[in-house]
Amino acid sequence: MSSDSRFTYSRGLAGLTQIMPPSRRLTVFLVTLITVLVIVEIVRGNPAGYIIGAMLLIFVAPMVAIVLVNRRALHLMEHLHMDHAERDALIEQYKDGYRVVREAVDQLSEAELDQQPAEGGWTPRQIVHHLADSETTSAIRLRRLLAENQPVIQGYDEELFARKLHYDRPIGASLELLRAVRAASAELLDWLTEEEWTREGTHSEQGSYSVEDWLRIYAAHAHDHAAQILSVKAKASE
Repeated sequence: MSSDSRFTYSRGLAGLTQIMPPSRRLTVFLVTLITVLVIVEIVRGNPAGYIIGAMLLIFVAPMVAIVLVNRRALHLMEHLHMDHAERDALIEQYKDGYRVVREAVDQLSEAELDQQPAEGGWTPRQIVHHLADSETTSAIRLRRLLAENQPVIQGYDEELFARKLHYDRPIGASLELLRAVRAASAELLDWLTEEEWTREGTHSEQGSYSVEDWLRIYAAHAHDHAAQILSVKAKASE
């Protein structure tokens, strides 16, 4: 599962009822209820069920269209309405990511780098290597969104990377990779035009995936993992 798995289909369905007017929600409910009743009558062999079913089709198609339009409106509201203040704050958070990770790691001894969290999960050493791999992956994603038309962004298995890519090795090169790649992507973000911020592709797991989605995901990514590293330090100190 990729690090942007926070964007889920259930989130979209939950938001759908919020942007649909109450009268329309009631209509959808009534049509659904009538449909179920008609199906029951057809199963029972009642001829009236077939007649009502045929009439109901006249209303079902428009209601399906309404639902689809509202889902598209939800997507636009969630993903295309990032104002300049929010964007600037997320960019600054993204730029600050390496610092918080480095400061967290510098508080650990070599032994603490391999401390397993009590609740399970990655050690600080594994987290650093994950951050380096995630950063390189995210850099390619950003560049494909900007350079290609409607690219398909492939998800990847983080746990598989952790098992196969020798996450028990020293962390120095991975820290430097995190710093350099994040600095290059941050510089690129500063040069984007308004049109470029609206570019999007399709994520293999999450569907529609824009440059702004990318920023929302990766702005906090390093901070989230720095907090995990510090939690291991806190547990070791108890």
